Amino acid sequence: MSSSSIQTTLTNVFNTQKLNQFGTQRYALLFKPGTYSEEANIGYYTSIQGLGQNPDDVTINGDVTVDSFDGTGNATDNFWRSAENLAINPSAGSDRWAVAQAGPFRRVDVHGGLELYPASYGYASGGYLADDEVSGQVSSVSQQQYYSADSNFGSWSGSVWNMVFSGVTGAPAQSFPTPPMTTLATTPVARDVPYLYIDSSGNYNVFLPSLRTNASGPSWANGPTPGTSVPMSQFFVATPSDTAAQINAALAQGCNLFFTPGVYNINQTLNVTNPNTVVLGIGFPTLIPTGGVNTMQVADVDGVRIDGLLFDAGTTNSNALLTIGTQGSTVSHASNPISVQDTFFRIGGDIAGQATNSLIVNANNTLIDDIWALAGRPRQLRHGRLDGQHRRPRPGGQRRQRAGDGPVRRALPATAGGVERQRRRDHLLPGRNALRPAKPGRLDGRVTRCHQPPGLRDGQLLLLQRQPGGGGRPRLRGT
Repeated sequence: MSSSSIQTTLTNVFNTQKLNQFGTQRYALLFKPGTYSEEANIGYYTSIQGLGQNPDDVTINGDVTVDSFDGTGNATDNFWRSAENLAINPSAGSDRWAVAQAGPFRRVDVHGGLELYPASYGYASGGYLADDEVSGQVSSVSQQQYYSADSNFGSWSGSVWNMVFSGVTGAPAQSFPTPPMTTLATTPVARDVPYLYIDSSGNYNVFLPSLRTNASGPSWANGPTPGTSVPMSQFFVATPSDTAAQINAALAQGCNLFFTPGVYNINQTLNVTNPNTVVLGIGFPTLIPTGGVNTMQVADVDGVRIDGLLFDAGTTNSNALLTIGTQGSTVSHASNPISVQDTFFRIGGDIAGQATNSLIVNANNTLIDDIWALAGRPRQLRHGRLDGQHRRPRPGGQRRQRAGDGPVRRALPATAGGVERQRRRDHLLPGRNALRPAKPGRLDGRVTRCHQPPGLRDGQLLLLQRQPGGGGRPRLRGT
């Protein structure tokens, strides 16, 4: 695929998603290992990911940019986008990632600086960095709040309301409240997200990073990330045309789940009952319950990993969008915890959603790592109540929403970082449990028969590969 073909694909996706906050299109831009010289602007519901086992296996000599694309000069509505598992050589020395919430920047090696604010110096409203290497300075400037974990920075500059660092070399010294820097030398318990990659034989796998205790710096700083690999043959690859019954049947027989981009209507609760099950989404797959069902229930078992999903409330009230564990449980998962990462919740804003709870955590030792539980639209929520009876319409047709008094409930000890909830301030729970290293999950051999990867689905998965000699049209494939 020629550079011009790749650039055309990136430009077309961005033009579709630039202002598409309330649309149904979802995209994952997947780069095979290699070196690229393109410019990627990242709009709503778009993920850009490298498919190498390590970040520098995919290098972009150019920019991966989020800026104030809506003409306001601000970045306070820059939600629902992500970058993961690649290296960037910025064209002008620094990359720009000016997001608000739900915009994680993970496993990225930036050979230069990183600017977290719009080029116009307008407002920006929070973000999340983890497992990153930035050789230059990270500059926050107008960013209101940020959480950075397990990374190496050349240096950090800037603060407004609240900047939190855990396990970050190059972070500023502890100084809260003036300036508002909260700095922990290490992250008590950490586990990087599962991620899709291609091995040396050209096969697709999902890599499961190992648990880390007292973590500092990226998991890949001194070599490949420790962990285990799971072949795609052990995953049910879901598309929006699959029913909840089909997905539950796959879960019951021991399959992992891989959600491709799209909007899924869920008419029965998805039950994750087997230990060490991986539920991974790319391109912001959005799960919407119908008929008031609870979208997903995770049993009180070891090692389940939830990553990369957007839970949207349906029009009939659900008690919970995601429930982890069983109420009253005393089971310890210290050696192999459940994790919920880069997973987001929305009650209203897109549809007239209703839910009593976004997330209920009953399982001990659960790792909660970068979630955003939203009721309505943040611009609205500066006016009126946050806890249920909000009725101010959004410009252009924002739907009303109803959220109960318990958007995020945590009944038992858990470790949480990078959490924003709809009724409370950003916070960091520094981890009350000294966890032992995780035991490798018993995945090999337990899957009997899983759904094989489908073909192209509506152009949602865009696989980009540089071919020596160039030429040809972009090839769009499923994983």
